[in-house]
Amino acid sequence: MGSNTRNPRIVRFADYSLDLETAELRRNGDRIILQDQPFQIVTALLETPGQLVTREELINRLWPTGTFVDFDQSLNKAVGRLREAIGDNAENPRFVETLPRKGYRWLGTVERGPQGRLEVEVVLVVSSSVQKGFLPHKESVEMWERTLPLLGWHDLARVLKQADARGGPKFALEELTRACEEYANKHSDWMFVPSIAFTYTSLGNKDRAFAWLDKGIEQRSWIIVYLKSDNVWDPLHSDPKFKDLLRRVGLPQ
Repeated sequence: MGSNTRNPRIVRFADYSLDLETAELRRNGDRIILQDQPFQIVTALLETPGQLVTREELINRLWPTGTFVDFDQSLNKAVGRLREAIGDNAENPRFVETLPRKGYRWLGTVERGPQGRLEVEVVLVVSSSVQKGFLPHKESVEMWERTLPLLGWHDLARVLKQADARGGPKFALEELTRACEEYANKHSDWMFVPSIAFTYTSLGNKDRAFAWLDKGIEQRSWIIVYLKSDNVWDPLHSDPKFKDLLRRVGLPQ
């Protein structure tokens, strides 16, 4: 599937991140317990930030037809648990505004990711490090250590840190790349395509680099734009496969 047609699984607001696939809520990397009904409510609000989500819509979302409960009281309690989880309050709302007798509205700024601007910055930072003559493996590890938590990928950050402690920067990058590949293939989620392709290039594994560049072309990743201009791909230029890539995307060879 193409990742461009899929809603990003990580939503960020203030210093919180919410994984829409696993229902994991984190604040500055620390996990916060979020029950199912509060999760369903915040998901509904985040789908249309700034717009009214009616009480009736939320009730229909939380309870199937034929359920017999005090809907109003139960909804109020569920919203209260959500506010408690995200440090909000009804009197001075930061995120969830109550519209009396109507419903609720999300007030906070929402950033959907992790692909996009931060992902572009990742590759540009690594590219800059290589061009300036820094140790690429060490600089790449340090860059990922800073960036992964910002993207909400705390499990991958732990993989990187543990591997670096066991075997050094090159081993850490190899382990991180394998973990990213495993995730991408398991979930058909291709946001890591540029990073995997570049990391394999920096590790000297041209076959895997070209395999992931092929995937980038298939998924219409923004990586295509930088194939000709970015120096991070210099190690691949002499390979006939690289000229073929340029030809396939319509760039001058």
